[in-house]
This record gives sequence, structure tokens and C-alpha cells, in this order.
Amino acid sequence: MVGDLILHVIHVSGKRMIAQGSKGGSRGDLNQGVIIGESMLKYSTTCSIYGYWFGRVILSCHKRMGDKVVQGFALSRDILVELLRHLERDFNGVKSDKERDSIVEFANLLLFGFLLGLRGEEIMKVDISRLLKHIDVGAANTEFPHSVVSLIGRFKGKTGEQYHLLPMARVTKSGIEAGKWVDRLCHSLVRRSRLNGLV
Repeated sequence: MVGDLILHVIHVSGKRMIAQGSKGGSRGDLNQGVIIGESMLKYSTTCSIYGYWFGRVILSCHKRMGDKVVQGFALSRDILVELLRHLERDFNGVKSDKERDSIVEFANLLLFGFLLGLRGEEIMKVDISRLLKHIDVGAANTEFPHSVVSLIGRFKGKTGEQYHLLPMARVTKSGIEAGKWVDRLCHSLVRRSRLNGLV
């Protein structure tokens, strides 16, 4: 027999055949896989976004976090104040420096994201050496006491990594005491000899 036939033999794992429905379908089980309407791409493509596990992860995300997005309300001022109140209580209640350091870094993450957020939910990294260099400059300003926070990263319209020095009120009009937490962060970094890098 002569002909222009190219035969491709592809091995499909048994687990994939079972999930896809071929194995059950051959026995009359019509309640799984493509037989009930799932896409064949889910079982035949190598693209990860059509894969079974990716679909399960996305489903899990939807069930845990939901689909409702409310812009600009990720963290309200009232929630931030309440979080800081709890963190203050925890900070005063713990005995180890390691636990205090963790609380201080989390509080500053919240403050930097809330008070210095450039857009959306993005939080830039803070350069330690520049934070320590400028901390006294803003605190000494009697008219407008502030903390100078040095963000580093890629910014829209700029080329490469850039530093942006942003002033942050030590105490906001709404009573958020950011300066106290930044001072604690600087004290913690110096005590641990973390004088360079990012936080």
C-alpha cells in the first residue's frame, strides 16, 4: 500500500483522558469533560490559560475574593486608623524586637501605600539609605513637620530606575500619626544594621 499519509501518534495520559471524557464516554458515562460542554482546548492545548489547573485557580480566586471591584476604596481612612490603633496596641504588647520589627514594617507599608500611593494599589519600594539620610530634615521643619520618603522604581515617562523623594505629613489633618511609625522604622533599621537596600 502506497500513499501520502503522515501519521502522528500522540500519547495522552490516562488522567487527562478520564477528565476529558473519552474513557467514560466509551463506556456510556456522559457526565464529564467535553461531553457536557467543556472546551476541547482545555484538554488538548499546551497553553496554560486553557489548562485544568489554571481554571481551578481562577475559580478559587473568584470564590475567595469575589469579582466586585470598587476603585479607590481598597483601604479607607477609617479602616487605616483602626488598623494603626490595633498595630499600636500590638507594638506595645510584644516583648521581642523581631515581632516589633514586623509590626513596624507592616504599619509603614500601609502608610506608604495610603499616603504616598501614586496610583491604584501599587506600592513602590522605599530606599533605606535615602530614607535614613532625609529623616531628620523633615522632622526639624517646625512649620510643616514631615517625613521624606524615598521611593525607587520605574515610573511612567521616565527612563530606568528613578528616586522620587515624597514628603509625608508627620501627623495628617485626620490624625494619622505617620511620623511616629517612620521614626520607629528608621530606629529598627539602624538597630539591625540595615543601612542599605529596600524595604
